[in-house]
Amino acid sequence: MNYLEVLNKLEPVVRHAGEITMRYLQSDKRIEYKDRVNLVTRADHESEEYLFNSLSEVFPEDSIIAEEGHQKTGSSGYTWIVDPLDYNELRSWISFFLYLCGSC
Repeated sequence: MNYLEVLNKLEPVVRHAGEITMRYLQSDKRIEYKDRVNLVTRADHESEEYLFNSLSEVFPEDSIIAEEGHQKTGSSGYTWIVDPLDYNELRSWISFFLYLCGSC
């Protein structure tokens, strides 16, 4: 499969994952803490679940490693790394950046 074919298969999957995240950004902003500085939301969990299942279906021979724990070993030699980004991820990076700047 060439890169254009991969992109054509991937585009609807990624767009729908973005729609899932946007739906949560507009409504449910509940946050869970993995530890003191790492946050996770329902948007993270649902979009990762969707991406993992969709990538497994569209690229069944590929491996997948996802941030919140989904993993699958494939035989193709290709690996997808899944880390859905939502506003809490941005907030974590901003907090970390401000902490570093304040420490300088």
